[in-house]
Amino acid sequence: MLNLGKASEGEVEVRLFNQAGQLMLQVSDAATNGIIKLNTSDLPSGVYQAMISAGGSVQMARIVVVR
Repeated sequence: MLNLGKASEGEVEVRLFNQAGQLMLQVSDAATNGIIKLNTSDLPSGVYQAMISAGGSVQMARIVVVR
């Protein structure tokens, strides 16, 4: 689950990149109450760079997946 805050209501696109820069996951969905759920069950443990596009703005975040 990714909490985007109240400013991110509506359609959100999240792209996760591994440390080599490869696109590993892309999700486009509505953020209900600023929250979007990501299914990372197919991703190996590690650190990912997230590119979050919402409402014309783009934010970067670091996400850690732990098994």
